[in-house]
Amino acid sequence: MRNLFIRFCRFALGIIAAMTGVSCGEIIIKCEYGTPHADFEIKGRVTDVSGTPIKGIAVTVDETYPADSAFTAADGTYVLSGGMFPQETLTIAFDDIDGGLNGGKFSRKTLEVGLKKLSEGSGNWDCGDYGAENADMKLSLEE
Repeated sequence: MRNLFIRFCRFALGIIAAMTGVSCGEIIIKCEYGTPHADFEIKGRVTDVSGTPIKGIAVTVDETYPADSAFTAADGTYVLSGGMFPQETLTIAFDDIDGGLNGGKFSRKTLEVGLKKLSEGSGNWDCGDYGAENADMKLSLEE
């Protein structure tokens, strides 16, 4: 009999609470999929050992991140940009893919670039923007 009375009271209180608009409160959980992400931009110049700019050198991130490849301009400058997992360094690779068209076949080299945080992200998965300037490289001819 006591259990029946308790059930009735719970039922009645539930109906009264529903009619008056009382609730247990709303819990809002933001659902996000993916991984933390940051954008980067690296600028530099590629020259040979004598300081002459090299045109047409492919510059890519030497890791598993999706990034646009860049090619050096006539003055040897490049701008490499893309997305990455937020970190303080990236390794970039310099490859001579046109053979001897730019004055000879240059050896492949890599460079570890220190990145600076340039701006904050949204605070969710967007971790902001990172960048580096003067990521210069001197390449030598293959032997």
